[in-house]
Amino acid sequence: MKKLFVNGNIITMNETIVNSVLIEDDLIIQVGNDIVDEEAEIIDLDGKTILPSFIDAHSHLTAFASSFLEANLENT
Repeated sequence: MKKLFVNGNIITMNETIVNSVLIEDDLIIQVGNDIVDEEAEIIDLDGKTILPSFIDAHSHLTAFASSFLEANLENT
């Protein structure tokens, strides 16, 4: 099944922003502006943004910060 996402802000990996992306069977087939595909289900993004995929975009800031609570005197 094809899905065509339109009217969005799609940020690509090459620093380009386009407004449409065509997906078929969970694979990105085409990215560009004003894509037309008569067979695709149209999904209007209404100006929403799609970013390149993230697998795990969270961090543990407190754990990182706690690593600075002690001075490392090794090799002094």
